[in-house]
Amino acid sequence: MSSYTIMVASEREITMQNVAFYLTDFSVYIPENKRSIAQLIQQIQKTGYTTKDEADYTERGIFYAPVEEERSWEEMIEQVVTPVLARCATTGQRIGQIWLVQSSLKLWHERNPVKGLLKKWELEHLPLFTLEEYFCASYHAVLQMAPGFFSLHPDEALLLIVADKGMHPSCRLNDYVMFGDSASACLFTLQGGKHKIWTICNQIDGVVYDDEDHEGLSSLGTTFYLGIRKVFQDVLRKSGIPLEQIRQVIGTNVDQPMWDMVGQICGIPTDRVYQATLSETGHLYSTDVIYNVQHAIQNGLLKPGDYYLTFSLGFGGVYGCALQQVVEEEQGGR
Repeated sequence: MSSYTIMVASEREITMQNVAFYLTDFSVYIPENKRSIAQLIQQIQKTGYTTKDEADYTERGIFYAPVEEERSWEEMIEQVVTPVLARCATTGQRIGQIWLVQSSLKLWHERNPVKGLLKKWELEHLPLFTLEEYFCASYHAVLQMAPGFFSLHPDEALLLIVADKGMHPSCRLNDYVMFGDSASACLFTLQGGKHKIWTICNQIDGVVYDDEDHEGLSSLGTTFYLGIRKVFQDVLRKSGIPLEQIRQVIGTNVDQPMWDMVGQICGIPTDRVYQATLSETGHLYSTDVIYNVQHAIQNGLLKPGDYYLTFSLGFGGVYGCALQQVVEEEQGGR
C-alpha cells in the first residue's frame, strides 16, 4: 500500500462532559452494489499497489464493502440531506450551521458539495464548516463540540453531513480495514428528539507513528485497547448508569477480533457488542456509528427507553464514547 502517516495531537488530551441534547433526525445512504475483498485486492494489485492476502481480512470478519458506481460524491450527499431538509421544512425547524466530515478525498477543500442543494432550499446563508482532525472518530468530536453551538444558538439545529467515496481502488483498503462508500446526515437539537445524548468522552493520545515504524505500530496495536477502556469507564462513571442497563455497545466497523477484545477487557457481554454489519459493509468511516444505530433499531435491538453506548476510533489513538438513549419510537429507521 502507499505510504501514509498516522498522527494525532502533540499531547494527550481527555475531554468529558455531561450534556443534554438530541439526535433529532438522521438519514443514511449505503450503495447497493458491493465488492468482495477478493475483488478489491485484484483491482488494487492491477494498479501497481500491494496488499495483504485475502485471508488476512476474512479471518477478521471482513468480506464485502459497498461501492458507489453511479452517484457522484455530491449526489451521495444530496441523497441523505434532502430528506432531512424536507422534514425541517415541514416542522419549521431552523438550521444554524452545517458541519461537514470527509476522510477519503484529498484536495477537495475548495469545493462546496452542498452549494446547489442549499440554493434549491433557499438556505445559501447557512455557514459551512469542515472537520478533519479526528478522521473516523469525528462523530464523537462533533458531539463534544455541539454544546458550544447550542450555547450560542439554542433554538437552531446543527446539521452534520458525512460522506466518503473512494476515488481510487487503493482508497478502499489498507493493512487494517476495508472501506465502504457511504453518506449520512444527522440533525442535532437542544430540545426534543428521538435519541438523547447524555454523556460524552473523547481522548486523544499524543503519539505519531509513520507506517515504516513497525515497533511503534506494534505498540499502538497492543495498547490502544487501554484508551478504549478508559473512555468506556469514564462515561459510565460520569453518567452513573451501570453496565447492566446498557442495551447495546455500538461502534465503528474495524474488525471482529478487536471488538471481541474490547468486550473482554470492558466486561461487556458478547451479545451486547453490535457487529451485525461488519461483514457486509466493512468500515464506513464516520458513518459507521449512525448506520449501526439505525440497523440495531430496525432489528429490534434498541427500543424506546434503552440506553446504549456509541464508540468511534480514529487513526493514531483518537477515541470517542457517548451514552445515548432512545426516547421516541422509530418508524423503521430513515
